[in-house]
Amino acid sequence: MKRIFAVLLISVLMINLIGCHTKKENKTQSSNQTSKSKVNSSEKDIQDKEDIEDAQNGNSFNGRVVLLGEGMEIPEGAEKVQVDGVTGNTILLPEGVPVPEGAKVLFDSNTATSTDSEEDGYEIIITKEQKDKLREVFPQLCRETKEILVDNAHLIDPKFDMKKIQILLISNALHTAYLVNSQDKKYGEKDELIEYSTDTFKDKSILVQSYNIVEFNNKPTYIVRVDDMIGLSADIDSMKTLILKFIVHEAVHLVLQKAKDKNMITMEEVIGNRAVKYPIEYQSRIYRNQMIYFYNQALLTTDEQEKISNIKKANYFYKKYLDQNEDNKSKSGFDKIEGEARIAEYKALAILEGNKTVEDVNKNAVKLLIKDMDLTNSGTNENLEYYIIGSTAYGLIYDLGIEKNLDYNNPVKYLLDKYGVMENEGNKELTTNITNEFEEYNKNIKARVEDITNKLQSNDYIKIVIPVHSKYTENQSVAFDKESIQYEYKNKKVTINSMSKEIRLGNGRILLKSAQVLSESPDFEQLNLMNEKVIEGNESEEQEMLSNVPDDFVMEQIYVMVPKKEVDIDNDRLSVQTKQVQIYDAKFIEKDGMYYLEDK
Repeated sequence: MKRIFAVLLISVLMINLIGCHTKKENKTQSSNQTSKSKVNSSEKDIQDKEDIEDAQNGNSFNGRVVLLGEGMEIPEGAEKVQVDGVTGNTILLPEGVPVPEGAKVLFDSNTATSTDSEEDGYEIIITKEQKDKLREVFPQLCRETKEILVDNAHLIDPKFDMKKIQILLISNALHTAYLVNSQDKKYGEKDELIEYSTDTFKDKSILVQSYNIVEFNNKPTYIVRVDDMIGLSADIDSMKTLILKFIVHEAVHLVLQKAKDKNMITMEEVIGNRAVKYPIEYQSRIYRNQMIYFYNQALLTTDEQEKISNIKKANYFYKKYLDQNEDNKSKSGFDKIEGEARIAEYKALAILEGNKTVEDVNKNAVKLLIKDMDLTNSGTNENLEYYIIGSTAYGLIYDLGIEKNLDYNNPVKYLLDKYGVMENEGNKELTTNITNEFEEYNKNIKARVEDITNKLQSNDYIKIVIPVHSKYTENQSVAFDKESIQYEYKNKKVTINSMSKEIRLGNGRILLKSAQVLSESPDFEQLNLMNEKVIEGNESEEQEMLSNVPDDFVMEQIYVMVPKKEVDIDNDRLSVQTKQVQIYDAKFIEKDGMYYLEDK
């Protein structure tokens, strides 16, 4: 399931409240700017995301995003998605699938225009209206980001400190970036808003990263590419909320959670592979959706005893979920990781409302969470559950005023330990709906598995293997259009992905746009061993190990199947120019019927 983000308009009245001044760097000053990658991490909410992960870019979707009316069924061929700030069922309607009568179209790719960054070739679909709105709100967006993350992060968590970290918000579409909280007076004061032209950046790698911690002007800097989050809503104020929530969410992952626990590991590091197995076992999804149902009921009631009763009912299904298998126990930690980042989004909005104490911020964050609550189930999207369950558990803890002993514990387990369980049958209609949804979902996954299998076995397709090298920081970003599927190819464990990604290979770049691929992590066991040593060791050992990673380290290999007629081969070089795969004059070695691209 995709997660969709948007950019926002900010009230001009906030300018005087924050007290930031605007300063524009001329091209001579900007040319002195230097930036280099410092941290090779690019985490998904599982937007990322969630996507998860959470697919943030949504670059090549063809069709419409539609809001269904109450009681409407999801049409065949459509896919359910989450649109932050929109309550109700939102779906992706592929091109050719008619819009149901009474549904509202939020976004139509046929009316969107393509904006390219000339320097890096990265394509993002942006409408003219969205671009104009971004230009209007961009400076104030930066000021509010500073108000939250620099001036008041301690109200989100006492260990959340970004006072010594610069923040750089980037728009390739506008060729503009703004720096706040400058740590070098040579470029500007901390309260100044410093504008740059991205055309002057020496290090172009920061233009192709969604978010990261890098060095900019030789200082640690949290960067966010706002183009990825230009969203679907025509309402400017709701767009503002969406982008600020995303900026805060990823800052919590990159800064706060690492400060609270330097050994905190991400979804990818814990699970290793979030791909689903076919056929999908869905009893866990029933347990988790029952938890969401009772958590929501608990949040909505004002009666404390009824609230606790609903928590106990949710706890019953949580315990069944944990007892089902060891994999569930392992993954339950994501409730804390993603839940903390999600509730921080609402704390940030509470800060902008003028709340000045931790207690007030927490209480009003719960009110904002309830307003934004989607009462539909998370359905087939396992990754989305961590965000919903984790943040709602935090909300219930704050609502009941029982956070005193929470500390860094998992909020869901905290509620289980405090209140115990109440055996119940759950919502029977919900169980039936989830069962039906997964039976249909398994049919769709079967079709994807058979499609890949047929292409691998067909002589009409060229199998191209693309190495993804860690030495190129721009190779970190990726967007997934569909859930990954576990697959075995030539006795290797790989995943089937629908992937949008730009890959640097030597002096060239490869662009994948919603391409159906196989992904393999050949050195995953080695990485696991490194992670174990990092957890057991100290920071200096971690730095030593990271410095020993070879320049030619391959993070993953991507297998692309392209119709033979679409591949242009000239001696030892090949080119592909299709809607999903763009490769130009890449050097290759053919081995066992596979075309391995080289880093030349």
